Amino acid sequence: MESFWSPSSYFVFVLSASLPIQKWVSVYVGQCQVACSGAIGRIRFVNNFK
Repeated sequence: MESFWSPSSYFVFVLSASLPIQKWVSVYVGQCQVACSGAIGRIRFVNNFK
Protein backbone atom coordinates (compact mmCIF):
# COMPACT_ATOMS: atom_id res chain seq x y z
CA MET A 1 0.00 0.00 0.00
CA GLU A 2 2.92 2.33 0.63
CA SER A 3 4.04 1.93 -2.98
CA PHE A 4 0.63 3.23 -4.08
CA TRP A 5 1.22 6.51 -2.23
CA SER A 6 4.55 7.16 -3.88
CA PRO A 7 5.10 10.81 -4.88
CA SER A 8 4.53 10.09 -8.58
CA SER A 9 1.19 8.30 -8.08
CA TYR A 10 0.11 11.01 -5.61
CA PHE A 11 0.97 13.65 -8.23
CA VAL A 12 -1.05 11.76 -10.84
CA PHE A 13 -3.96 11.49 -8.39
CA VAL A 14 -3.89 15.23 -7.64
CA LEU A 15 -3.54 16.03 -11.33
CA SER A 16 -6.48 13.83 -12.34
CA ALA A 17 -8.58 15.27 -9.50
CA SER A 18 -7.76 18.87 -10.49
CA LEU A 19 -8.39 18.43 -14.22
CA PRO A 20 -12.18 19.03 -14.00
CA ILE A 21 -11.52 22.05 -11.79
CA GLN A 22 -9.04 23.45 -14.32
CA LYS A 23 -11.59 22.90 -17.09
CA TRP A 24 -14.28 24.82 -15.21
CA VAL A 25 -11.83 27.59 -14.28
CA SER A 26 -10.73 27.96 -17.91
CA VAL A 27 -14.37 28.09 -19.05
CA TYR A 28 -15.17 30.67 -16.35
CA VAL A 29 -12.11 32.78 -17.20
CA GLY A 30 -12.98 32.58 -20.89
CA GLN A 31 -16.52 33.82 -20.21
CA CYS A 32 -15.13 36.65 -18.06
CA GLN A 33 -12.72 37.67 -20.82
CA VAL A 34 -15.54 37.71 -23.36
CA ALA A 35 -17.74 39.75 -21.02
CA CYS A 36 -14.91 42.17 -20.20
CA SER A 37 -13.97 42.68 -23.86
CA GLY A 38 -17.64 43.18 -24.69
CA ALA A 39 -18.01 45.79 -21.94
CA ILE A 40 -14.83 47.58 -23.04
CA GLY A 41 -16.06 47.56 -26.64
CA ARG A 42 -19.42 48.97 -25.52
CA ILE A 43 -17.72 51.74 -23.52
CA ARG A 44 -15.53 52.68 -26.50
CA PHE A 45 -18.59 52.56 -28.77
CA VAL A 46 -20.45 54.98 -26.47
CA ASN A 47 -17.42 57.26 -26.10
CA ASN A 48 -17.18 57.60 -29.89
CA PHE A 49 -20.54 59.39 -29.92
CA LYS A 50 -19.64 61.88 -27.19
